Amino acid sequence: MRLIDQMELQLEELEARANEDEIAAQESARLASLPAPTPRRRPVRKPFPEHLPRERVIVPAPTTCPCCGSMKLSKLGEDVTETFEIMPRSWKVIQTVREKFTCRQCEGIDLSVSTLADQVGTATVALKPLHELIARHVMAAERLHADDTTVPILAKGKTDTGRIWTYVRDDRPFGGADPPAALYFASRDRRQEHPDAHLAGWQGILQADAYGGYNGLYDPARPGGQVTSALCWSHARRRFFELADIATSAWRGPGAAPVSPIALEAVKRIDALFDIERGTSDLSAPERRDARQAQSRLSSMTCTPGSASSASSSPDRPRLPSRSTTCSGAGTALQPSSMTDAPACPTMRRSAPCAASPWDARHGSSPAPAAVPSALPPWRR
Repeated sequence: MRLIDQMELQLEELEARANEDEIAAQESARLASLPAPTPRRRPVRKPFPEHLPRERVIVPAPTTCPCCGSMKLSKLGEDVTETFEIMPRSWKVIQTVREKFTCRQCEGIDLSVSTLADQVGTATVALKPLHELIARHVMAAERLHADDTTVPILAKGKTDTGRIWTYVRDDRPFGGADPPAALYFASRDRRQEHPDAHLAGWQGILQADAYGGYNGLYDPARPGGQVTSALCWSHARRRFFELADIATSAWRGPGAAPVSPIALEAVKRIDALFDIERGTSDLSAPERRDARQAQSRLSSMTCTPGSASSASSSPDRPRLPSRSTTCSGAGTALQPSSMTDAPACPTMRRSAPCAASPWDARHGSSPAPAAVPSALPPWRR
């Protein structure tokens, strides 16, 4: 503070001398009948850059009036003086210390890995009846959705990439009264023997992706009977979308692979089927079959570029377009800009159209888009 006060006094003296010189010059000019010199502008110091950090030091203000001693003071403003300070470059190492404490009242016990493993095994045995109850309920269904996903599994000195197999039962989207459920199995690999063992005593309609590990279930010579395959339109659409993704191709620039017109046409046709399925989810099985036969059969419709299908049986539901890049149905254009690479498999996402053939052949109509069962964890929905 003494240095600042001293500098302020020196500045005041310099300003006083400059004023005296200015007055003397004006008086000399008047006496010499010469034009008065231009008044000198006081120097204005350029403020320091705004991006520099500032440390605000507030000088303690008086608490009482120096004249009357009153404590009713009101702030009128403030005078700010900025000084520039250079800090020398320095280095330091910051150590973040997380102290460990133990309670003397209830000290813990260091358990061995084998003891922990025994506890997990005991819990598994205790929960086994519940798992078997869920398994009996799931395996009693006529239709199942199957999927698998990777999961890290500890091994000796390493971590294996194991699999979690999921089998879902959910008949709610098409009027089923039975509660939904999901059955889980774990394995250290993805060999075919696992789904064969999981579904060894089951027969019905299985909706899954095109993974070859399920092929043993579809074998006509399978012990216990052949499982009917219901493939997923979403999995089929995904590869076509990758070849027809206009937005991604434009983002990658001139070096990107060209958009496939055949794949683009396939995506538009599949999306038209998705729209039809969304409009029939609240119908009965015979009504859904009739709607699919009327709206999805390519052989019974005609379509020209930019026009709606002339053979549409329902004005508020889209028809499957013919081979046209701008074909539209029910006033809704099937443009590539409306495509989204979103999964539509019942085991992955709501509103999931599926292959209709196996279900139509056996029950007259394929299942409507299935919702994700509430029993599924968030990472599987």
